This record gives sequence, structure tokens and C-alpha cells, in this order.
Amino acid sequence: MDIKMATNKPRRKTYSDEFKEFLVQEAISSGRSIASIARDNGINQNLLHNWKREQKAKQVQTDGLPVLIDNNSTNNNSTFIPVSIQPNPNPRL
Repeated sequence: MDIKMATNKPRRKTYSDEFKEFLVQEAISSGRSIASIARDNGINQNLLHNWKREQKAKQVQTDGLPVLIDNNSTNNNSTFIPVSIQPNPNPRL
């Protein structure tokens, strides 16, 4: 008696990063519910919630990155203000 295993497993759908980002932006900016956006695009609303969470986590990671400031800018309107520091006459011991 031979037993054969099914090897044709249904594969999960994969979605492009652009599609995910588009739906997340629509969920954020359109004012529509996540459920209606998911339903209109044929996906589960939990999947859209996950994509939204992932995008927020990526944004938090990049928010802490340093920003390059151009010190050679020709529109430098800063003014030098001299500051002098005087010693405290009554220091605490």
C-alpha cells in the first residue's frame, strides 16, 4: 500500500512593497476604515494592520538618523553673539 503526500501546497500570495506602501498611505490619509480598504483590495484587514505597523516601525528606526547640515551655505544669516561666563562668587562646598 503506497501513501502519497500532497506536494502541491497552496502558496501564499506575495505583494510588492509599492502595493503595501500605497495601501498603508491610503489607510492613513483617506479617512476610510482599514476594513473597507482591505475589502476593496481583496486582502485581510489584519494583513493591512500588520503592514501599517511594519511601516511605522521602519519610520521610527529612520527618525533617529543624523541629518547632514550644509555649513557652506550661501544663505547663512546667523549672527555671532559673544558670551562671557563669570565664576560663581559663592560656590557650594
